[in-house]
Amino acid sequence: MADITVEVRALLVRAVELTKKEREAREVADAVLVTRDDALAKACDASVTMYRLSQETGLSKSAIRAAVIRGRNA
Repeated sequence: MADITVEVRALLVRAVELTKKEREAREVADAVLVTRDDALAKACDASVTMYRLSQETGLSKSAIRAAVIRGRNA
């Protein structure tokens, strides 16, 4: 195996760092979505209409339905 140059090694280290940061960002985003889905499910259970949720969140009714299903299954 050929020796890895300093430049290539630095690029590999940077790639690993970016991958870790991307994974952390994805985990944070997933946690936020779980919280949002749970809140939407609770709002639906409290008889808030899909229309109102759609108006206030900017989400489509289909997206809200999917979030509610995920929130109830969490």
